[in-house]
Amino acid sequence: MLKLTSGDRQQLRTAITSSFRKYSHLRMFVSDSFEDVRLNDIATSQALKVAADDLIEHFEEQGTVSALILALYKERPRNPEIQRCWGDCRTFCKADCYWMMN
Repeated sequence: MLKLTSGDRQQLRTAITSSFRKYSHLRMFVSDSFEDVRLNDIATSQALKVAADDLIEHFEEQGTVSALILALYKERPRNPEIQRCWGDCRTFCKADCYWMMN
């Protein structure tokens, strides 16, 4: 399980907000990527940074941050912020990332 530091959290938030410029785009990504997660149920605001933080917090609570990072990477593989997060995820969660990729 990937444990986020405050720096990791900030990096992941930046990756999310640089990939999805509008709340509606982020909501669609979440809906398309996760069967049982709905951004409207998680987010306390439609402000993109707040919604991104709420989304990260939700996945941290579930112990599945690596699943969020993988979904982001699959959706936006060329985003440099997501590439950094993906590299960190692969370094610290080799078993999780291997299982999710196969």
